Amino acid sequence: MSSAGVEFVTKPRREPYGLVAVFLDISGNQWDFSVHRSRPRHDPNSGPVRPRIG
Repeated sequence: MSSAGVEFVTKPRREPYGLVAVFLDISGNQWDFSVHRSRPRHDPNSGPVRPRIG
């Protein structure tokens, strides 16, 4: 995207839900560009699903 003239405000960073980078549109507004990671499938034989904290 940078080669097409897109100006990024931040470098890509890892978040719990995937990768995020902030870029500017032609009016100077900031947008989050995100790539969500896929969730691993739950194995029903492995017990109850517990939320991840942290």
